[in-house]
Amino acid sequence: MDNIEQLIDQHILPFIAKRTADLLCNDQAGLKNCKWQDNESNPDTDFSNLSRDKCTKALQEIMSTLKKEIKIQIETPDLLITFNDVYERRIELKSTKSSNGKMPGSTIGKKDWNEWVIFCHRSDNLNDFFEVRYGRYYEGLKPSNYELFQDRTPRPSLNFNQFHKPEYSELIPKIEKQEDFYKNYATCAINRVLGTPPNKSWQDDLVKEIIKIVKNNPEDFNQIE
Repeated sequence: MDNIEQLIDQHILPFIAKRTADLLCNDQAGLKNCKWQDNESNPDTDFSNLSRDKCTKALQEIMSTLKKEIKIQIETPDLLITFNDVYERRIELKSTKSSNGKMPGSTIGKKDWNEWVIFCHRSDNLNDFFEVRYGRYYEGLKPSNYELFQDRTPRPSLNFNQFHKPEYSELIPKIEKQEDFYKNYATCAINRVLGTPPNKSWQDDLVKEIIKIVKNNPEDFNQIE
């Protein structure tokens, strides 16, 4: 990693993620004027454009403090920022209006857990405060004890409440990607069968049948480590 990349990853990106969230949070009129879209195929275009405007301002602020000349391009729907036509970095934009702050995340297989996220918690009531938080992707991955597994690569939900308010100023470190999510989903599946999950799923009956088969034929599964 050269000096420009270090500057981007250790200084510029953390600043603009935090500062963009702050600028968005302080533009309540802009957030409430956005035409929000919920379908995955219809990105939140207004929110993306508003975020790009705030990100541009944040970049101008930090560039004015640096001695280096860095060419910058920003594309949406997420904030895809290209530095000097070479270094691409993404800040993922998320929004939800769910009361618990949760929404489906990305499939976990190839996701960069250290990617920066700006997350808006919005409301249909325009008198409500639209809250904006930021952080690294992994911070939103706080699974419950009753997570459901999917019929594809696991897609754990993101929790808005796990991210940081714009005034948070502590260092947010990178982490190593965890590869034991299968064990976590297996534990959740058993918890759902033995406990009292908040919602019923066909998966619960599937897990019960798997457990019954293993109990009735334990010798067939002795080779599994």
